[in-house]
Amino acid sequence: LMTLREERIPVGLASVSLNASAILQALDLKSYFDFCADAALISRSKPDPEIFLAACAGLGADPRQCIGIEDAQAGIDAINACGMFSVGIGTGLNGASLQLPSTEFLTWPCLSALWQHDK
Repeated sequence: LMTLREERIPVGLASVSLNASAILQALDLKSYFDFCADAALISRSKPDPEIFLAACAGLGADPRQCIGIEDAQAGIDAINACGMFSVGIGTGLNGASLQLPSTEFLTWPCLSALWQHDK
């Protein structure tokens, strides 16, 4: 998150939790996110892409120019449905553009290299 902030890459959170913003605040992470889309903004939950589309809209970004990161199959399906580049974290996820075993491997250089190669 620090690298993304340094690189001035907009970051959004798409959470179906109603208290996502409060959790970011409690963890002192809110300053790393430019927009937080939560359950109050949507009527349909994952695997519907609505929450990710809301996050993209809040960032003013085209979903096809965004990377979505998820640890659940419903989230991967939702990310793919809105045309985003999907990153799956963990095992047992199908259809992710990139699969990583843990967030330890989730770095901007890794994502940037893959993004540039995929385009």
